[in-house]
Amino acid sequence: MIKKKPWIVTITILVLSLVVLFGGWFTYQTVQIKKPIENALASIEGIILYDLKIDRDQINVSISIQKIDNFQLTYHQIQDKLQPYLGKRQLNLDFKSKGIEDEKLMKAWSESYFYIAQAIDQHQYSLIPKTINALKNEYQLDKANYSMDENQIYIDLHQKILLYISFCLERIIWR
Repeated sequence: MIKKKPWIVTITILVLSLVVLFGGWFTYQTVQIKKPIENALASIEGIILYDLKIDRDQINVSISIQKIDNFQLTYHQIQDKLQPYLGKRQLNLDFKSKGIEDEKLMKAWSESYFYIAQAIDQHQYSLIPKTINALKNEYQLDKANYSMDENQIYIDLHQKILLYISFCLERIIWR
C-alpha cells in the first residue's frame, strides 16, 4: 500500500501539469492571438471572417469580401492589421465568394486566367488591362478592376450586386 501512493501522487501531478500547460496554451492562443485577429478583421469595412486556423508555422484566414471600392487597398489593410500577430508565421489569405458563385463569372475568370498567367509569365503586364477589359465587355460584367504593386496583381470581377470574386495573383508563382 505504501508503494502505490507515490505513483498515484506522481500521476495526479503529471495530469494536473498537463491540464495547466495545455489549458494555458489554449487560453493564450484564444485570448492573445485568435480574438485580436478576429477584432482586427472586423474593423475593416467589407470583410467577413469565415474561418481562422492558427498553426505553428502559419495563420490561415478565410474571408469574404463584400462591396469594396479598392481590393488592393483592402488587401494591404488586412496584411497591416494582422502583421503584429504573425511573428515568424506565414499569413495565408483565402478569399471566398459570398453565397453561390455565379456560373457566368466563374466561366469568365477561367477563360481569362490563362491569358493573365501568360502575360505574367512573359512579363508583358500591359496585356492584363486589355484582357480584363475584353472580359468585362464579353461577359457584360458590372465591374472589372485590376491593379498592381511591386509584389502582386489584384483583379476584381463583379457580377450583380451580391456576387463578385476577387483574386490576388502573386507574380512570383509564374517566375
